[in-house]
Amino acid sequence: MIILLFLADPFFIVMGDIDHFKPINDEYGHLAGDEVLKDLGGIFSEAVNIFGGQAFRYGGEEFAFLMPESDETRLEAFFQTIFVKPNENMFTSESIPISMSFGVSLHDSARKVNKSLEIADQYLYQAKNTGKNQVHFECGKVMKNHDTKLKSVFVS
Repeated sequence: MIILLFLADPFFIVMGDIDHFKPINDEYGHLAGDEVLKDLGGIFSEAVNIFGGQAFRYGGEEFAFLMPESDETRLEAFFQTIFVKPNENMFTSESIPISMSFGVSLHDSARKVNKSLEIADQYLYQAKNTGKNQVHFECGKVMKNHDTKLKSVFVS
């Protein structure tokens, strides 16, 4: 987090969570769950290398991303990259399908980082509570993942 804090202001904070992860561990075992986490880590590393951000495992099945604020279109492309790979791949030898939900806040120097993180987390849980497999932005935008086609809608 320190690198973007000093190099980019403002920047996006993205919180992500694997949907229905506990049943994966319960049904397939923790080794399969670990394999899913490693595979997703590879997808996230690729995506942040393309889009110039940073990815972190935040704990359990949660991930945090720091993305430079250039424009929302670029961030949408980042999510398309993240959604497409799990849509096209089944994970582990058990062929486990995976979906994720995300929340996004825009951090700038007018607000403390912890507050921006808290806001991104609130939007993550809003995404999970309104159907999962989608992104909720602080600005009100919602992006829903429908298989390999990502749709963007505005909600008021």
